[in-house]
Amino acid sequence: IGSSLGEAVTKTLGGSVYPALNTASELAQDIDRANGWLLLVNATAATMIQEQESLRLNLSAIQQDINGTFARCGALCVSSQDLVNGLVVLPNFNEIPNMDKEMAAMKLVVESDLQSFVQEGYRAFNDTPARVTNQSASIVAEAKESVKDIEALIENIKRDFPLLNSINSITSEIDSIKNSIN
Repeated sequence: IGSSLGEAVTKTLGGSVYPALNTASELAQDIDRANGWLLLVNATAATMIQEQESLRLNLSAIQQDINGTFARCGALCVSSQDLVNGLVVLPNFNEIPNMDKEMAAMKLVVESDLQSFVQEGYRAFNDTPARVTNQSASIVAEAKESVKDIEALIENIKRDFPLLNSINSITSEIDSIKNSIN
């Protein structure tokens, strides 16, 4: 009873349970990938901000060198000096938004370990036939014991009332006679 019922449950519900578990597993993988990308973006942004400062300092040093060259060149180069004064680093990586809140939220999601819950779901659902068998074993044993008790009671009644055996015997004889007439 248990294994048949458990297999029937698995077969009946498997069409909806397995796709749901598969979707949850894909979601867990997507979360892990998104977390990796978020970590990469955050690390890259930090590197770019550091490199921007280095670039700004280098550009400033180059600008000073060029201004020094123009100053040594004299009046002939002074008119070109305005070209150098406007040199600035255009990208401003300091405008990249802070991702601390997103990182903290993603950390909580990743730490929830959705994939292990999904795997637990697969195991639990796949173990359904065995669990139903184990749980129904005691019920079946109790039912068998009840049947034995009822049989014993019937035997006691037959022993206490022999007329029942005679009625059964008479009924069998009548059935036999009816069969022989037909």
